[in-house]
Amino acid sequence: MSGGEPGRVADDNGPFLIGIDGGGTKTEAVIGRRIETGDADHNAAGCSDPFAGLQILARGTAGPANLQSVSADQAWHQCRTAIVAAFDSLHLPVGQIDAVALAMAGEGSRPHREAFVAVVQRAGLAARVIVTHDARPLIAAGTPNDCGVALIAGTGSFAYCRTAEGVEDRCGGWGYLYGDEGSGYAIAAAGLRAAVRAADGRGEPTELLTAFGHWLDEPTATAWLPRLRTWNPEQLAGGAKVVLEVAARGDAVANALIDRAADHLARHLKALWDRRFAGKPVNLALTGGLLIGDPTLRERVLNHFVQRGGVVGEYRVITHPVDTVLTLLR
Repeated sequence: MSGGEPGRVADDNGPFLIGIDGGGTKTEAVIGRRIETGDADHNAAGCSDPFAGLQILARGTAGPANLQSVSADQAWHQCRTAIVAAFDSLHLPVGQIDAVALAMAGEGSRPHREAFVAVVQRAGLAARVIVTHDARPLIAAGTPNDCGVALIAGTGSFAYCRTAEGVEDRCGGWGYLYGDEGSGYAIAAAGLRAAVRAADGRGEPTELLTAFGHWLDEPTATAWLPRLRTWNPEQLAGGAKVVLEVAARGDAVANALIDRAADHLARHLKALWDRRFAGKPVNLALTGGLLIGDPTLRERVLNHFVQRGGVVGEYRVITHPVDTVLTLLR
């Protein structure tokens, strides 16, 4: 098996490969190992298969590990917890590890990256350690020939590209205070604003008022703020599902918010396309809780991108981003 769902372990001798996807909402670990592949290392289009020679054995999860939201020690603790959970699912202790790759949200901040790398190195988990940002492996495994644009929309939002010449570029990823347009946090915050405007009578009536009341188990909007003040961005981003559900039921206000979010995400793609791929079809890798879980949102993003003049070659939805991290260890 290469890629796909985890398989059974024929032996427990290793050596194992570990991939980590450390995000703002959760951390995932994947255990894999190298296998013999023969000649079947290309796909139907003749492009190299990034998962050729890799067997995925198990996955495990833990809490948030964005390097700019938690300390380096806390981030590593979540990574270690996810690794242990993955081995536990195989009924094995943490075994011989040949190499580990960690794709971490917030890695773009040099001080945060250096602090995290120091913690990982002290842990001595493996002789070979790669630390990168959470979008790099998406291009490696999600686009033909390691060339295209990756768009992540979950708690935050971020786009990253790599050209055929190896030139890298990015757009977004500025954080929830003044960025992350189109993200779960942004959608939830916009939905809450629309709900309280409706409660005041200064905005259009919307089912969001009732829906957020159910979500918070508090029908009185004036009682929401004291509770929400204690929430972190990752918790608040969960409210995006409320807006998506209300939009799917035909609510005009919620529908406009989702369409605006899709356009913001399309602008991320268009900015990179203009700079690096203008005039050429571009291959896309789409992931993050919003884009994985909502096909309608994905289609809106693609439609807005095309309406703005972008050209899509092919696109792939990465349902298990953590698996792509292993491709960095081939």
